Amino acid sequence: MGLMRAVLASSNLERATLRGTNLSRVDLEFASLKDADLPNASLRGAALGGATLARVTLVGADFLGADLASTRLVAPIGLDAAKNFDKAQNIDRLLRE
Repeated sequence: MGLMRAVLASSNLERATLRGTNLSRVDLEFASLKDADLPNASLRGAALGGATLARVTLVGADFLGADLASTRLVAPIGLDAAKNFDKAQNIDRLLRE
């Protein structure tokens, strides 16, 4: 399934199952992804500014070029197994709790 370039700003995606979903360049600003399941999802170039990623499963999720400015990252599951997290934009502005 792919949602490339979709606008999901301020969406409630809590507990969403998005395994393997193509979310490349999707606008997810201020979206709530609490307890979402994102293994192997592509978040390449996605706008995640202000989004809440709490207890989200990220094993294999690809963050190449994703904008993480003011993204709230709380107790992520599998972050160490995410792809290209170090190549995301504004990683220094990520809010870790």
